[in-house]
Amino acid sequence: MSCPTNPAANTLAAGAIIAFASVWLRGSAVSALDFGSDEGRRDSTIAYTEGLRTYDNVKKYGAERVDDRDRQMFLPDGIRAGEYLVFPSLAAKAIYDDNIFAQPGRKTGDLSEELTPSVRLSSQFPNHILDMAVKARVVHFNEHSGLDYVDGSASVDGAFHFDHAHTLAASVLTSFEHDDRADPEAPKNAAEFVPLFHNRATLGLTRDAGRLYGTFSGTVESWRYQNVKAFDGSTINESARNLEVYTAEAKVGYRFSPGFEWQSKLRVLRNENSTAISQSNWGYEALSGLSLESNPLVRWHVLAGFALRDYDRTAFGTTSATLLEGRLQWLATQNMTVYVTGRRELASDVTASGKGRIDNTIKGRIEYEVLRNLVLTGTAGFIAAQYEGADRDDRSVVAGLGLQYFHTKNILLTADYEYLHRTSTMSEFNLDRNKYGIGVKIRF
Repeated sequence: MSCPTNPAANTLAAGAIIAFASVWLRGSAVSALDFGSDEGRRDSTIAYTEGLRTYDNVKKYGAERVDDRDRQMFLPDGIRAGEYLVFPSLAAKAIYDDNIFAQPGRKTGDLSEELTPSVRLSSQFPNHILDMAVKARVVHFNEHSGLDYVDGSASVDGAFHFDHAHTLAASVLTSFEHDDRADPEAPKNAAEFVPLFHNRATLGLTRDAGRLYGTFSGTVESWRYQNVKAFDGSTINESARNLEVYTAEAKVGYRFSPGFEWQSKLRVLRNENSTAISQSNWGYEALSGLSLESNPLVRWHVLAGFALRDYDRTAFGTTSATLLEGRLQWLATQNMTVYVTGRRELASDVTASGKGRIDNTIKGRIEYEVLRNLVLTGTAGFIAAQYEGADRDDRSVVAGLGLQYFHTKNILLTADYEYLHRTSTMSEFNLDRNKYGIGVKIRF
């Protein structure tokens, strides 16, 4: 399929290329900071990592997030294998879900058990990274064995540092998963979980030129849904939800000073949905804004922009939306970190309306270190989903509690609770669900 002629889209694509080129051609490598919560990301340069010691006010003054606290004494040592540390683990968890079919009316509850073996290989090369992981999940329901399923995934993440200023990062994921019954697009009359194949590959190049930096990346991602049985015994054809997404993205930033940074993102997407009622489209997104500090303990990140979807199918026309991306990080005390995030986005997944979905989300998260080996987490959020071209609007309230107890280096105990309440203008999508879980993880 050919790209439709669109002056605004062509201007945006050209802007992405020019912005990246301006970063690539300037300056030599010096200390730098990509302000925000992106620490440890694979595409960061050596210059960025070294610059955190002087450019990151949080580290400069000795403050840290709960998630960053040193818990090495409670983490597994791993098994040495050449240039790798191998971390095998086995997790077992019991979950009670009071609405396993995610139905709006009468609830059906059941207790399930999950067994999750995994192996993670962490590279120990002096500069470069090549990590690998393999994971499986076996789920068994006590009273509804027809819902039993097995998931599996494998991933590779790598980063090649040409020098202090240049990093080539890549990641590959392949997985066999099962759809969450509470997903807004999941079929309501399915008698089982929908299986799907999910694959993703990303390649990106980062250039760090002192105060100025840029990343240019490309991603290919696909979801292939499998048919399932309905409650009445018929077969539900899920191929209409299949989606392939091709993305090219340029991210450019300029660091005015520690704690004050301008950032812009430009993205061009191709969404492929080759079905009888095709939702294939070209997508264009642009975001720009600031990351700053009120003080070393309070960080803000605010971006605003615009998104457009230009559909191949003439009847769908175009869908547009303003974009917002906000984040607050507050180190309230030495033992408590507070996060608030807000986002307005144009979803890429296939929707029943055919013209896309605009999601408005605000979520809060509190991490509290009760003891050095005992961490409590609380979350709450609100999601408003607006379906373009359809008489459907969803409003969802989500909340949760989680507890992690690092008993020893090799034993991690967990307990959690999740709550979801959704009301919709289409009553069949109403939902009220509570999930309770308790688990243990053996790590080496």
